[in-house]
Amino acid sequence: MGVLELDRVLTLSINNWNSSFGDGFFFTFTSTWIWLPLALVLMAIVWRTYDWKTMLLVIAGIGLCILLADQTTSLIKHTVCRLRPTHEPLLDGQVHIVNGYVGGMFGFCSAHASNTASIVVFTALLFRNWIYSVLMSTWALLNMWSRIYLGVHYLGDILCGALLGMLIGWLIYILFCWIWSKTILSNRQVMPLCITYLIIVFAIIAMALANM
Repeated sequence: MGVLELDRVLTLSINNWNSSFGDGFFFTFTSTWIWLPLALVLMAIVWRTYDWKTMLLVIAGIGLCILLADQTTSLIKHTVCRLRPTHEPLLDGQVHIVNGYVGGMFGFCSAHASNTASIVVFTALLFRNWIYSVLMSTWALLNMWSRIYLGVHYLGDILCGALLGMLIGWLIYILFCWIWSKTILSNRQVMPLCITYLIIVFAIIAMALANM
């Protein structure tokens, strides 16, 4: 059995292990608004932990994680052009579809997995709190599992997306530490960088919402 065939078998095993409760739970868990509680928690932690300049850098770092993860996976998807399980003719009738949700045409590698992994790695390295790391890792794993459960990603899409996201999160953390170590940076120098990142992040979110 080849790697791709094994990927299909494992994906179908997860996807076909379903229930009415699982359908509702994972369909809700994979939705965009589920990110709101995460954003509020992160904002609360950053607000209570850092001064305003560091807080802006942390927010900018999270935004940069999302930006790089989203754009990199988009480039890979349209280069590799691997069909999602829900669009694969060979799997027609074998994939359990929930509420008619089939996702876009291509799925390798997963933007959901890359985004969540990058945020978890970046913030876990930053906060250095094991309770936070465990909770966030659990949230990320459930988010990734939901994509396979709903049939919109292969297991391989998720694993590769997660690895990419972990790398991005680590690189952004290194960048953050380098910028913060430059204590000669004044508020006037830091502010334009943070504001630019925030504008880019909000622009991406606005475009995503417009295309929903």
